[in-house]
Amino acid sequence: MTANADLQTLIDDWLSELNQRDLSRHTVEAYLRDVTQFIAFLAEHSGQEVSPASFDTLKAMDVRSFLAKRRNVEATQSRSLARSLSGLRSFTLYLSEKNYPVSAAFKIVNSPRIPKSLPRPMSQSDALQMISLAGDMSSHPWENLRNQALLVLIYGCGLRISEALNLSYGDRPKPDNISIRIMGKGKKQRDAPILPLIENAIQQYIQAAPFVFKDDDPLFRGVRGGRFSARQVQMIVEKCRRSMGLPDTVTPHAFRHSFATHLLAAGGDLRTIQELLGHTSLSSTQIYTEIEDTELGRIYKNAHPRSKL
Repeated sequence: MTANADLQTLIDDWLSELNQRDLSRHTVEAYLRDVTQFIAFLAEHSGQEVSPASFDTLKAMDVRSFLAKRRNVEATQSRSLARSLSGLRSFTLYLSEKNYPVSAAFKIVNSPRIPKSLPRPMSQSDALQMISLAGDMSSHPWENLRNQALLVLIYGCGLRISEALNLSYGDRPKPDNISIRIMGKGKKQRDAPILPLIENAIQQYIQAAPFVFKDDDPLFRGVRGGRFSARQVQMIVEKCRRSMGLPDTVTPHAFRHSFATHLLAAGGDLRTIQELLGHTSLSSTQIYTEIEDTELGRIYKNAHPRSKL
């Protein structure tokens, strides 16, 4: 990034303000990355440092060219492009609030249309088989128990992978508790009910792990004792997926989709599932009804006698 000193100071102050809001760490990091990439783009085309004044002379074509470069050269998807535009709008709004003149270019350019796609859950048998496989991947028994405990927790509670990995030892399920406190998106907290089998899986892992746990330590730890990473979980699921011959849509997040879909299929009501998933809006949860309808249609088509005619 080639921002001058004044612009860099504004970026730092903007980040400090974002961190004080109810935004997730991932969103803040993504916004910073978007602004950094845009400034680098401007510097490359202008051949000079970018200053706060540069944002006053921007044209809509500049913004569209940046988005086109990311789409065509970097193969960035529409959802990420829309988020980029959101991050840039956030920063330019901050500039305006600090009395810096800003072009209307970001208001003129429309966000890319995001195609609607349904979540892709696993079948119950595939989810359980994958959990079983994850418990037989390492020569170290405690790692196998950790892998299983993590996937059982995600599938059994419908957690995001980041929510599970951010748990500390002090957050672990305890015999006298029927739920654990989860820090979700936007720093919103919710209570996730814990089944005995989840508590048992986590307890077995803790007892086998070669660490002395303190309350502030990560619950799920890597070989060296640090926090287990999302990338490591992705690699475990990917290895299991390939072994089972499942599609690329089977990711750690698919366990969360599977939790919601299977709960709905078993008669769970949308409001309860919304609370369990930590969705702010019911519309985010209603998409699982479309999955259920699609699955029912597939079963009907394959099973109905007239489908053979």
